[in-house]
Amino acid sequence: GFCQRVLDEFAAQFDGGGPGTELETSDRDLLEDIAADLWLQVAGEDDRARLAALELLASSPGDLAATLQGLVYFHGALEPAAPDRLPTSGNIAEASATLFDLWQRDGDQACQMVEQWFAAGHHNANTFPNRTSREKLHAMAERLMRGELPARGDLERFAGSRLAAGNKNSTPPFGGHPAFDAIDAWLEANERQQAHLQALAVELLHEVVAKARGLLDKRKRALARMSYDDQIERLHAGLTGPGHELLVQALRRQFPYAMVDEFQ
Repeated sequence: GFCQRVLDEFAAQFDGGGPGTELETSDRDLLEDIAADLWLQVAGEDDRARLAALELLASSPGDLAATLQGLVYFHGALEPAAPDRLPTSGNIAEASATLFDLWQRDGDQACQMVEQWFAAGHHNANTFPNRTSREKLHAMAERLMRGELPARGDLERFAGSRLAAGNKNSTPPFGGHPAFDAIDAWLEANERQQAHLQALAVELLHEVVAKARGLLDKRKRALARMSYDDQIERLHAGLTGPGHELLVQALRRQFPYAMVDEFQ
């Protein structure tokens, strides 16, 4: 079309894209290779947090390629913006070790205290239904005593802070136990870790998009190929970049009128 005609006739004024360039309808094949390379690069850094953040962005190199497909030609501001600094991550390993140690050592005692609180009728039955709460408490305790992490919802149900606020009006609150306080500590560490990973994922997205743009341009120039998006990009750059006045004047002389019969 018109873009390629201008690129061919005024090749000297453009950075590539002249006669002999192969036109491809999509860059997906190159982006798949680039995404695989970027994935291997992050995986080879021996940084588990960055790999976990990458897996928040995409579940596989193929998913990453699909994400890049929609972003490499987008030159607006990526949202959200890259963070100025990353929030401090929670020490989930330490919190998990403390949690398992306390439950393996004192889990029976912790469960007994809750059972006594239930038996005294001091708990809010809407918050802690009698039968189901007992079943979930002991199921959670068994997993923790085996060194297995229960579902987050089960931990939240029996966090020390929730137990402390779960009494009926005018009745004594739950007396507390370090095993339940350790659940609060784990939940806080987990929240901080997730916030850190989310921010790291945003930072990583900006990084991989910038790298993908550079690698894609380099590989396409080496292969003497471009896409329809490249045609528009390079013509726009020629019409707005340094020395564009000469090209604009030449096109106005050659094409004093333009009829647009299709707009997409």
